[in-house]
Amino acid sequence: MMPATSDTSADEEKKFESEIMATTRNTATARTLSLLTFCCLCWISMAYKPGDVVPMSKMGQYHSSRTVWLDMIGRQCPIFGVNREVLIRIEKPSGYTGADAYKISFQVGKEKYLIPWLLLINRKSQEVPMVDVHLRYSGNDLHGVTAKVIDMPHHCM
Repeated sequence: MMPATSDTSADEEKKFESEIMATTRNTATARTLSLLTFCCLCWISMAYKPGDVVPMSKMGQYHSSRTVWLDMIGRQCPIFGVNREVLIRIEKPSGYTGADAYKISFQVGKEKYLIPWLLLINRKSQEVPMVDVHLRYSGNDLHGVTAKVIDMPHHCM
């Protein structure tokens, strides 16, 4: 009778081990699915919706010195899917004489799209400069940014 009992207990042990392995496998699968769902939701939440403020930073350069990246406040930033104009105050650089060029650069969006240096002062035009920024997007995704300096229209002054 002893051998029959040990065979029965060995079978029960194997059954118990296979149940534990199945439970562990199910737990691992559930964790993987939870992680995948979380990642997908994070990706969706990073997309822009019409009316969302697109974060923007600026940096200035005068002579050979540059400012640090400065975050712009919401009312000065682009709004996703909205065509609008905003005025941004540019502080006079220290030591400004008007003889050297003043340039500005922007970083746009969570993706940090870089707008290269734009010449604001010492351009060929004597008009007030205006930076025309265009966001390239498709659906809810921002694909890029372009910008150019133009003369400000007289109706804006």
